[in-house]
Amino acid sequence: MIRFLLLLLLALLAAFALGHFVNGEPGYLLLRYQGQVIETSFVLAALIAAVVFILGFVAVRVIWFILTAWPRFKRYRAARRKALAERTLREGLLALAEGQWTRAENLLTRPAVADDVPLLRYLGAAQAAGARADAEGRDRYLKLAHQALPDADAAVWLRQTELYLKEGQWEQARSTLDQLRARFPEHREGCRLARELYALTDDWGAMRDLLPELKQHRLVDREESAKLERRIAVWALARVVTVEGLDSTFNSLSADARKSDQVFEAFARGLRRLGENDRAETMLRKRLKNAFDPALVEIYGELADNERARLDFAGQLVAAHPEDAVALRVCGDLAMQNGNAERARDMYARSVDQQPTPATFRKLAEALESLGDGKGAMEAYRAGLDVAGRARTQAATTR
Repeated sequence: MIRFLLLLLLALLAAFALGHFVNGEPGYLLLRYQGQVIETSFVLAALIAAVVFILGFVAVRVIWFILTAWPRFKRYRAARRKALAERTLREGLLALAEGQWTRAENLLTRPAVADDVPLLRYLGAAQAAGARADAEGRDRYLKLAHQALPDADAAVWLRQTELYLKEGQWEQARSTLDQLRARFPEHREGCRLARELYALTDDWGAMRDLLPELKQHRLVDREESAKLERRIAVWALARVVTVEGLDSTFNSLSADARKSDQVFEAFARGLRRLGENDRAETMLRKRLKNAFDPALVEIYGELADNERARLDFAGQLVAAHPEDAVALRVCGDLAMQNGNAERARDMYARSVDQQPTPATFRKLAEALESLGDGKGAMEAYRAGLDVAGRARTQAATTR
């Protein structure tokens, strides 16, 4: 419309200029066609030609406008739908980030909104539905995401696994993750999720097979890798059923792993479990002389045979660590095994002073009973029950 007005103005200015130019001599124009003669001045003919041109131009523009009205309307509608889609996507993702699950789901799945990122919409809606504990809605959106973009299997399976892990559905997470890793074995994010799943489910056998891949993708640093290796070693040592297998597994570990308290404890427990008490005692004594560890003291007290020699060594540990509750309790256990109830009573009493536990109070009560102190035994039993009750109350309030 603006261009039309400009052309009209230019035409009027041109006509005015032409009229001014030919004011003294309007000119003469003669047209003859099939016996018909038209005579007029040149100025009038020019004006008529200009008017005809303008009218013709206007007619062409009107016809063009009518013919292109529907395509232009479709473009306008598409532009509005795209703008609406962008706005709802932006607001939906913002609501998702803010934890407004219902609003996010409604915005991301709003009807009559079509854009080129349906996968992002459905995955976001699945996350919102999962956060609302709507398992049916979550699975429906994940299915729609897969249908919207069949080639995006990895993205859908990754989000599905993440949601299953967040909701504690280990079996479903494992099934989905197995599909992902079978189809995309080198997928870095799939490897990361596998590590998370195996740790949550204590599947250290699978973690052992995964560890080289974790190192390859640099998903663990040296310290994290060492922690995983130690945890896998503990798992492996606990599963061995022969002494030869125990030695072979322990010797196959790295030097750093063998030196760790966690792995050495598992190895010592393995020796005790397989009946190698003498060997375990020798190793534990040597280790405890170099570095005191209550967990190793606990294992030392569980060994069979040589009760007298073990009681003497436990006494040495108590002398070196007089305030350690575990050493005191183990010394009391060995004293009871050697028939020295008075010493056991003293050790248990000192142990509960350092760390009152129901189990130690029970052992103290048994020692007192063996000494004929029924009243003291009842008080010890009652104290143990009080400790257990407080522990249960505290656990309930922290949930």
